[in-house]
Amino acid sequence: MSLISLELSDVGVLAAGHLPPRLLAVDGPETESPGFALPQKKGLVVGQSAEQQARLHPQRVQHRFWDQLSTDPLKTPRRNAETNAEIAFAHLAQIWEKLKPHGNEVMIAVPAFYSRHQLGLLLGMTQELSIPIKGLVIQAVAAVPQPYPESQLLFLDIHLHRTEVTLLEQGELLRLQETDTLDELGLIHLYRIWAETMAEEFVRTTRFDPLHEAASEQTLYDRIPEILNRLRKDQTVTIDLRAGATVHRVALNRDLLVRKSASFLEQARVLVRSFMEKTGRPQGNVTVLMSHRFARLPGATTLMSGFDQPRLVELEIGASALNTLRIWDQFDRPTNGNGAAFFTSRPWQPSNTAGSPQSEPVKSTGRQTTHLLYRDLAYPITEAPLSIGQKNSAADGGLLIGGQSPEAARHYCSIRRMGEQVVLTVIGDQEILIDDQPLKGERTALHLGQSVRLGKPGEIIRLIACLKADET
Repeated sequence: MSLISLELSDVGVLAAGHLPPRLLAVDGPETESPGFALPQKKGLVVGQSAEQQARLHPQRVQHRFWDQLSTDPLKTPRRNAETNAEIAFAHLAQIWEKLKPHGNEVMIAVPAFYSRHQLGLLLGMTQELSIPIKGLVIQAVAAVPQPYPESQLLFLDIHLHRTEVTLLEQGELLRLQETDTLDELGLIHLYRIWAETMAEEFVRTTRFDPLHEAASEQTLYDRIPEILNRLRKDQTVTIDLRAGATVHRVALNRDLLVRKSASFLEQARVLVRSFMEKTGRPQGNVTVLMSHRFARLPGATTLMSGFDQPRLVELEIGASALNTLRIWDQFDRPTNGNGAAFFTSRPWQPSNTAGSPQSEPVKSTGRQTTHLLYRDLAYPITEAPLSIGQKNSAADGGLLIGGQSPEAARHYCSIRRMGEQVVLTVIGDQEILIDDQPLKGERTALHLGQSVRLGKPGEIIRLIACLKADET
């Protein structure tokens, strides 16, 4: 069996495959296929191509078909797009064509707010497309990477048209307990606010209004994901937009976008607070896990301001898809080979499968591992994988180790932060030792103070914690 897992979100459908798990291209070379569709005379354009024309054809573009999946006729039906189910079918068909070479069985991680009727429609589409479906799993249940003892879990996600909070119960099983959403408060709503805010800055600074014409409006919307990524690292970024032969430039401050989305953040905060009150636990005993979709929003990390220090965890991109592969052996699957299972829970114990971190847990030192120390230089550990090898380029985001030879390995491994863990993933076939013990398996969790020896006689990298400026 070669399993593929899909993460179904109208912001962008993702898929993972192989071991160790990795995200797969689902839309051309892209690993996310947004839930957009554009009916045309020759057929239905879906995914990235449709999103890139959304502002050019605002009356025809469709982006509610995954959120409101049904067979009810649309108010304005068009050829090849008479129902949301028909549009979703076309989108899923395109994605499946890209995924076929990677596996022969499929699991789909679905939003917790999907009704049984919508789940039935989804299964019907997979059967019509001959997708070898093994089952469906709630995204929040699949995404949690590890137990958080004595803590109540909340999963926070954002979709195109709604924001979702899911309460999870930890016991012998990790179980879906309750979910609720903020309807009509999703990424579409926020993008409109931010686009208008950026346009106001252009008008104020340069008198150029990017929303005046559809082409420049589309360009501005296309740039928003890149702008959000840059603002995660920098307080202020410069935005360039071309109009004819002229390039217009403005400086955009992160705090401005946070202020403009204050109403959304407050409503999300109220919903989170209501769930925290239902748990009956002190706020410090609550862990809020944010999907990558929510975590990249300006102001996401300020969501819990005013609370009594609940733990805030940012999940990796495609956490539900990737983690489904890592924990597949834990699911209690039907044994008769008939039908597809629907999982709202999973056994809750530290994973010991081949695709999962395998180090034994260590006692907390009170500090989190922050950097890799190699030859007197400290390299920060982030969510972006740091590739380590003897032919890496620092310009490519890699760590170049010494001891080059004609047989030198281009890559040994990568190290990244995944939630609260620091995880090493083997890339090449060279020997790797952790605290002078041979590494078993293709992934392992690393801990503060450990050493990683690469090759023979070997280069050593240590895991350290750097003090903040006000610490002694």
